[in-house]
Formats: sequence, C-alpha cells, structure tokens
Amino acid sequence: MIKYGIELGDWKTAHIAADEMIAQAQGDKSIAIAHYTLGALLYMEGVQKHKEDIFAAARGTNQSPGCSAEFSGCYLQ
Repeated sequence: MIKYGIELGDWKTAHIAADEMIAQAQGDKSIAIAHYTLGALLYMEGVQKHKEDIFAAARGTNQSPGCSAEFSGCYLQ
C-alpha cells in the first residue's frame, strides 16, 4: 500500500499503511525499518507538495544521513 500510495500520490493511504507498519513492528530492526519508512514517506511527500511542515516531520522521524531524493536504499521500492 505504501509503494502504490506514493506512486499515485495517495498520501493518506500511504500514511495509514506506514502507521500500521509501525504498530505491527516487533523487534528493534523491524521498528527501525518502520520508522525509516515513515520518514522516507514524509520526505517524498514534502518534495512533491513543497511543504516545510512535512519536511520538519520527516526530519523528526528519519535520522539517516545521506538519504537521497531517490531513496535508492529505501524499503519503499
């Protein structure tokens, strides 16, 4: 749902799926991946919408330095 929500610009659906992913995550690695995914989602939404508040939210959840706009190593692909 996250991948297609991003591709179609359906951010609400992508956010719901990311929130569910976080809620269902068990274990440190799974929780970290879920939070990284939400941060990447917020970043991509901010890029598309050009909204500073979305970038601020992404910076709060995604602390991974060196992420590019393409998110080539991201779990959203």
